[in-house]
Amino acid sequence: MVEILKKYRAALVTLLVMLTVAAGFLFFREDIQPFLSMVKSGQAPPALVIGCFLILPMMFFPITALLVLVGIRFDAVAGILIMFMVMPAHLLFSFFVVRTLFRSQLERFARKKKYAIFNIPADRQLGFAFVFMAVPGLPYAVKNYLLPISNIPFREYFLISWLVNSVMGIPFVMLGHAASKWNIQMILILIVLLGAAYFIAQQVRKRYAQMVQSTTDR
Repeated sequence: MVEILKKYRAALVTLLVMLTVAAGFLFFREDIQPFLSMVKSGQAPPALVIGCFLILPMMFFPITALLVLVGIRFDAVAGILIMFMVMPAHLLFSFFVVRTLFRSQLERFARKKKYAIFNIPADRQLGFAFVFMAVPGLPYAVKNYLLPISNIPFREYFLISWLVNSVMGIPFVMLGHAASKWNIQMILILIVLLGAAYFIAQQVRKRYAQMVQSTTDR
């Protein structure tokens, strides 16, 4: 029994998360709906929401909550466009702050935490960067600040980080939009998709661990 639980741990955790989120939406419906109406109304000025999304992620605020907020306030299409336009500012800031001000401090932090992101061979930088940005576990801002110390060129850092983060953010914006319309069917579908994405991410984590080990053994 224990071996079965270990083997299917990722799937079981995914299912548990999905059921918990779905139950939360249904159980706290009466508390959630007034908040959604307030955000959707003029009480949450668009400039304020965009300003929060621009600044707070660079200060380590959880970006998923802000993506849902953007989806609630602006709907799906507009929210996704805003996400694609604002995320480059996060990446530009992170890269140049790390390379000009805090590189040594972040290198010490990465070595202390045993993040094997140093001296990545040039022919493996693209694959490593893609997996590093996609792997779950590290917050959005931490990934943005850590990857530049791997000596990856700016262009590759920017394009890969923008693509991966934006694609991963789309379901959360859509979840916010569905919540603003209180579309239970769409909310449940998105929860299932996010659960599937979480399960896939666990497999990516294994690939990341293999890549780190391979790089370390070189």
